[in-house]
Amino acid sequence: MRLINTETLELKQFSANPPPYAILSHTWGPDGSEVLFEEMTHDLRSSPVAARPGYRKIVMTCNIARDVYDLSWAWVDTCCIDKRSSAELSEAINSMFRWYQEAIVCFAVIEDLDKDPNSFPKARWFTRGWTLQELIAPKKLMFYDKWWECRGSRTEWGEEIEEITGISLDVLEGRLALNDIPVATRMHWASSRVTTREEDIAYCLMGIFDINMAMLYGEGPKAFIRLQEEIIKQTPDLSIFGWIDSTAHESMHTGILASSPSYFQDRTMALLPIDDVSQTTEFSDTNRGIRFKSSLHEPPTDSLGCLVLPLDHQTRSGYCAIYLRRVGPNTYVRAHPSRNMLASRVRAVKSDSELRNNTFHVSKKLLPSHEHIIDTRRIHFPANSDAIGYQLFGIEPPGAWSSMFNCLYAGYSSSFRGYLHFRKTEGNTNENQVILLCDYMKRHEGETSAWVFKLVPYSAFDIKERFARYYLRGGGMWIKFAQKCSVAMMVSLRHSNAHRPRLISLVRKKRSGMQPPDEIAVDLEITIVPHFTLNNHVNPATIKKNPDWEFYRLIEPEDDKKPLSDTSDSEALPYLEKLNMGEGT
Repeated sequence: MRLINTETLELKQFSANPPPYAILSHTWGPDGSEVLFEEMTHDLRSSPVAARPGYRKIVMTCNIARDVYDLSWAWVDTCCIDKRSSAELSEAINSMFRWYQEAIVCFAVIEDLDKDPNSFPKARWFTRGWTLQELIAPKKLMFYDKWWECRGSRTEWGEEIEEITGISLDVLEGRLALNDIPVATRMHWASSRVTTREEDIAYCLMGIFDINMAMLYGEGPKAFIRLQEEIIKQTPDLSIFGWIDSTAHESMHTGILASSPSYFQDRTMALLPIDDVSQTTEFSDTNRGIRFKSSLHEPPTDSLGCLVLPLDHQTRSGYCAIYLRRVGPNTYVRAHPSRNMLASRVRAVKSDSELRNNTFHVSKKLLPSHEHIIDTRRIHFPANSDAIGYQLFGIEPPGAWSSMFNCLYAGYSSSFRGYLHFRKTEGNTNENQVILLCDYMKRHEGETSAWVFKLVPYSAFDIKERFARYYLRGGGMWIKFAQKCSVAMMVSLRHSNAHRPRLISLVRKKRSGMQPPDEIAVDLEITIVPHFTLNNHVNPATIKKNPDWEFYRLIEPEDDKKPLSDTSDSEALPYLEKLNMGEGT
């Protein structure tokens, strides 16, 4: 630590146990107005820099420290850090909260504070990122106006400061430790503050969260992501996920980490009870996202196809929770980031046992391209597909399937391979079972990705023993193996409207004479238009040659002209209607 001699204005380095010192809190002036480390020469008083406004800050800090507090040393950030050295700058930023804590007194000079008391809450000092820790950390804080006249202590201004910043008097006076404050509340304190450099909005909060991390100027918004990752390593407080992006579209999907402290401006999470920080949910940071071991819940009202992750905090308005949407095998993203959920109750999902005390991952960040394709990589199966005599018996990988919403999710960042095992309602022999292979092929840049479906007799596919091995080996081996099977039907479709989910309905083929036993064909519905029609992969010529086939279509239960809505309400799900495929169809 480098300190200024309050008599001579000379700098001296202290490697450990520095002497008692005063410390300055201020907002930097325009470029060229401050005195930097390399300009602190021995004849400073006769140097041209003595005419700068920043020189007066140094002199007044030293004069008050010496004359009022009998201190021989002082610290001013402009000249006590050699910012030409990235190593020294990083060390100083990581140590700064402690330096303010250990100072005998802190002088906060507010250069836009005049004689009018109403100018105090409007001061620029309350809007800057770095001054947040300078407000909280010091044992003693004194305010000075533009003329360097003392205007009172932090204690004397306590109620006004609490009103301006939202920081309680117990925190300001040190009666309540920062680690006892929910993460979302501390983030709220910084939500309206700004910094000159984008990365500093993260670096200035390290002391508030007792975090140390490297300074990487140039990383931009990644700095705040790194800060949250470090916080997650240190605290089990789920309120870190309780942010709101008021600019987000209602149907938007995002990662679970906030992009900036401004996402914590909502006062709901800022007013969390202090005694409510005890957490029971286990979560950690991984290279697949944030890993949770917890139960997901269904909200008490319309979930819009989402599940709920409780944040283990409760306000007067209800339990705090966020919406999640499944996008792949045991993988979720944040849904409806423009709002949190405050409900009188949330209940554990009972119809989907894999969601109770399960391990799953939530993506930390979501690229715009990923957000766009989430809905195109989801297949919805009608809830009443067993009406044609087959029931869903098994799924691989199981984490990609939601029995609550009857959807298969392929993720968003790579190819996907899975299968659904169907068997007849009556009888479980191999002849009465089929495997529907679902392969989402990610194409090269410029090409459109597509779903590929293959229907395979159960007897021709030794599924359980072979699936994992071929799945792990990748797409080429999987496709090669699948081509060796007895494929009943292969269909490849390109992207549909991204805002409407695909639907798979099952069509039964009747036995007739020498025809083989009942089989399942796949009819893929893409809900681009407000009514449903059979897709053109059903060849009319084939229909005429096989008049004993039965065909069904999906329709809405109340209005067959209404587009399919993405909802968990079972009454709104489509159902199968038998079609008369006669001449002229």
